[in-house]
Amino acid sequence: LRGDAAEAILASETRLRQFGTRWVRWTGNAVDKAEIVLRLSGEPLTSDEVTDRIGEGHSKGTVQNGMSVDDRFVRASRRTWGLREWGIEEYSGIVEEILERIERDGGSSDVRALTNEVTTTFGVAENSIQLYLGTLAFIVNDGRVRRRTESDPWPIETRLALARGAYGTEDGLRLRVNTTKDVLRGSGQTIHPAVANALGVRPGSRREFLDDSGEVVQVGWRAWSTTGPDLGSTRSLAVQASATEGDEIVLVFNVHDSTVRAERVTESLTGTPRLTALAALDPGEDIEAQLARSIGCERGEVRSTLRNRGDGAVADLLSSRVDERLEAAIETLLGELG
Repeated sequence: LRGDAAEAILASETRLRQFGTRWVRWTGNAVDKAEIVLRLSGEPLTSDEVTDRIGEGHSKGTVQNGMSVDDRFVRASRRTWGLREWGIEEYSGIVEEILERIERDGGSSDVRALTNEVTTTFGVAENSIQLYLGTLAFIVNDGRVRRRTESDPWPIETRLALARGAYGTEDGLRLRVNTTKDVLRGSGQTIHPAVANALGVRPGSRREFLDDSGEVVQVGWRAWSTTGPDLGSTRSLAVQASATEGDEIVLVFNVHDSTVRAERVTESLTGTPRLTALAALDPGEDIEAQLARSIGCERGEVRSTLRNRGDGAVADLLSSRVDERLEAAIETLLGELG
């Protein structure tokens, strides 16, 4: 082929991307592409630089958070990231610096002295240190901080009644997710602690679920996370469910065999059919009683519980169902009265 013809063929292939004089395979989510960018660079880059070179509109926070929970990457300094395979020394980060000083001080440190030392030594903002000291990794009492141990209970919320979009099942959990641009790009998202708990993930642990295509969906919870547990990329699930931006999908987790699949909830579904699609209910049985068992509340508290956790639209579906039955009964009564 002539050079110009080869260039045209390569440019037409969406799975390829040109960087200078090099063409690379350009597939996967934002974190996969971050690996490609770093490999081409050959040296550590800031998360901003990585995001800019990807150039697909990802938020810089999304890329950095993705690299921070992926073993392929290592923090080379306070601001830069590299590939673990390069063998570079890993920057321990704020948490490790705090832990090192707690160990040095015999198991507990004065909060003010520790904060002053870390801010002076590394130029880290005091607010950042306080944010990490408030995570589950540490216990602060009477002006001193120590590391949480196995004997310390985890102060986590386990009630699904507080977790928006979550419904317990015999096999695990159903979680409603909006298909946003970030989801379709492969970005992860935070989840409620009760959702992580229902999936068998506790602080400091991680679990993998396989979808129908063999892709891994990760659920993790770093004890020092300032945002709580997280759900990895669900892009493959959205694609398998033929979901587009704005669609609702339900992630169906099976904790017994560690699998997950997605079901698309179409806009045409309303009333009882929509309720059954969201929570896998039996339309032939008491809907409210089933929902009560699913979200963990009393039957008479279903509507208020749904509204309080942010599922007002679902509560409205339940209300409309009751109204439909009432209207039908009234029509029947009027018919009997002639």
